[in-house]
Amino acid sequence: MVPSLLGLGMRIVAPEAQLTALMPVTKLINSVVLLLLNYSNGSVSLPQAVADRGYDFLAGPWPSWLVSVSPLFFRLWVEPIV
Repeated sequence: MVPSLLGLGMRIVAPEAQLTALMPVTKLINSVVLLLLNYSNGSVSLPQAVADRGYDFLAGPWPSWLVSVSPLFFRLWVEPIV
């Protein structure tokens, strides 16, 4: 919650031009942090789920991924190439 409040505070304090210049770098850093958090979470939980034969846990996210993420992936990455 603290990082969110700091971000909101920066929007009030910092000039708009400075925020506009920093936004691409901030988005890149946020994407890298999110990727590392997802990888670290998966690298800890997935081996345990496979060892405990938690196949229902492993199969659960696939339907939601197919409905939400795959159309978005197609729209943003594949369609502009075609």
